[in-house]
Amino acid sequence: MAWTSAQGATAAMTVVDGVTGLPIAGATVVSAGAERVTANDGTFMMPMDGPDGGIAMTVRAPGYARLETVANGTTPRAIALAPLLAEEAARMGFDEVQFDYLRFPDAPGLRFSETNTSARRVAAITGFLSAARDRLRHYNIYLSADIFGYVCWNLDDTAIGQQLETLVVLSTTFHRCCIRPVSPSGWRRSGATSHPSRRGLP
Repeated sequence: MAWTSAQGATAAMTVVDGVTGLPIAGATVVSAGAERVTANDGTFMMPMDGPDGGIAMTVRAPGYARLETVANGTTPRAIALAPLLAEEAARMGFDEVQFDYLRFPDAPGLRFSETNTSARRVAAITGFLSAARDRLRHYNIYLSADIFGYVCWNLDDTAIGQQLETLVVLSTTFHRCCIRPVSPSGWRRSGATSHPSRRGLP
């Protein structure tokens, strides 16, 4: 995607091949309910949809495989929308906001704008929650976060940026995400299939 110019609330952009740099004609671009098809030179016009002039969109074109891109959790623009949606929910009268899947992906080979270290992952997650808490403070609502089950017994961030002791001070409630192969018997790590109905109780 190449940004060419912007006038008022509309952006002129060009869809190009990531390898050759040549424009792609006939590509379908979707953003915030608006849909455009690129011209022969790969160009299209799209209304702006972000408060900071950002545009979130999907592009598809014949002959191109689907590519899934992970949002970079270390950049402010990538994480700016969730607190805005949370504030809107609070304004509408909801008494709790839960941030689900608040973690970095653990897939190998991912590249981010900064070196992918434990300290930076933890700082990104706690920084996000801290900013969200500050934004929602005057609404007097509960703020909760969904965390992976094994975060409760691992001493590091388990490569996903969740470290229990850094999250406790930022949220009023935690919801433990149980993934069956990881924590099938509740809080206990062993004896997963010996008493499945007891949920880890003695």
